[in-house]
Amino acid sequence: MGTPSVRECLKDPERLSQIKRHMADGRKELGSQTFDQHLEELIEAGLITGEVQKAALATAGNAFAGPRRTKRAASS
Repeated sequence: MGTPSVRECLKDPERLSQIKRHMADGRKELGSQTFDQHLEELIEAGLITGEVQKAALATAGNAFAGPRRTKRAASS
């Protein structure tokens, strides 16, 4: 959501990392949520497993998703 606090973060490159916190904090009042929060909802609802959550986080490039697999070089 384009709240005033998020807009201010977008104007200042040093504050970009704060946007995720604003999204998470605005969940109840504004309906905003992070990708991580939505995955947690899906787990709680029984719609996905923890393994699917880990895969989604890894695919999204989340640094906290654990080790990533690297592609092997194709043999010639």
